[in-house]
Amino acid sequence: MSNVPPEGRSFRRITDRDLTRLAEFATDQRADFFRRRPDWAKLYSRRVLLRGEVGINDFDVYTFYAQHPKRPWYAKSLSIRDFGDPKFVVNRLRNLASSAARWT
Repeated sequence: MSNVPPEGRSFRRITDRDLTRLAEFATDQRADFFRRRPDWAKLYSRRVLLRGEVGINDFDVYTFYAQHPKRPWYAKSLSIRDFGDPKFVVNRLRNLASSAARWT
């Protein structure tokens, strides 16, 4: 867990609709990643195994792949998206956008 204080977190309930939006973000990010990296797409695009009381600082969405025998997975990709709902305030979005460029 990060060291973000309570005033930097949301304590609003996460709904099924919120989780659906997160899944859509993850799907879009994977598609974009594999479009830009066809070498990884060839080996991993069909190997997805899973799909995504202290308050919410941010959402981390992970995608897990079954290992391909020709190339172990080690690609890292950071994607920053504004959730668009003020109940989950993203106050560090601008600061993080520059760091995202080094991961994509």
